[in-house]
Amino acid sequence: MKLYIKTPFVNSNKFIPHLLEHCALQSRDPSEYLKYSILTSASTRTGFSCFEREDILAQEFFDYLRMPLEEEIFNQELLAIVKELEKPSFGQKVYEKILNQISSEKITTNKAQEIPLTQLQDYHNQRYQEEYTLLIDKDGKIDKNWGMGKQIKHQQLDIKNLTKVNCGSFSYRKELQHFLWTKYSGIEDIFVLDYIGDLLESYWIFDASLHSKYFYSSFDWSFGDQYMILSNSGTLEGIKKSDFFTFSSIFKENYLRNLDYGWYRTWDSHIALFIGLETSIEEHKKLVRSIDNRLIESIVSDFLGEKFF
Repeated sequence: MKLYIKTPFVNSNKFIPHLLEHCALQSRDPSEYLKYSILTSASTRTGFSCFEREDILAQEFFDYLRMPLEEEIFNQELLAIVKELEKPSFGQKVYEKILNQISSEKITTNKAQEIPLTQLQDYHNQRYQEEYTLLIDKDGKIDKNWGMGKQIKHQQLDIKNLTKVNCGSFSYRKELQHFLWTKYSGIEDIFVLDYIGDLLESYWIFDASLHSKYFYSSFDWSFGDQYMILSNSGTLEGIKKSDFFTFSSIFKENYLRNLDYGWYRTWDSHIALFIGLETSIEEHKKLVRSIDNRLIESIVSDFLGEKFF
């Protein structure tokens, strides 16, 4: 099972929710550490924290995460996270720069702060509540009898509700960074961007195989509490429109077929967490059928410029 907890940045900084993830999971008691901490996969992303376990009942594990924070653990994990943030990865730095290009605020994802224990305790008491938590069962399904799952509403989809897929680029450490993004307001924004990203990546992989090459420059997908972002490092390969749209029609048929097998539903949990909605596979298929070549061309042309010819 997975627990997704809505943990927004504090003053546009990821530090407090990230530190809380460490402190809530940690224990100085050997039996608790071995039972709850050592085998748990945990992470904090943009706007949420995730805890994953398969061998503990969800309510028991959530109760453990909500136990009062101890000062010794706070001091211990504060030192640990400061060391962790001393050397952020290349990808982490790129992601922060993308957020700062598309946001009206200064976003900080990789910098420690000096905070008192009481501030972390207040945030813990406020955010680690069932009303901000989504439970995903061992089969990957949302539990609609617990937490945020009780409030999820079904949504019909319409391509007319699409807002805009945007693009951007910059150079970092002499390497080009390209990204597609949307500040989503509905499921349509998320599914269309995901479709375009899969289409582009699949075409590049196919084209590389025709030329006896391997394709390495895949997208990095990220989904936060405001934005969905697809980023790519390096030089983008050019695409011939006639070849691309021939491929695109076959890709759509394959995409629709795979939806029946549950593919391309990676973001269902995030959609439920941040928008409080869900939709059916049939609605998803209806939306994909309405993605026409004119829409695809407008997005890909903005993204590739002269390389889409």
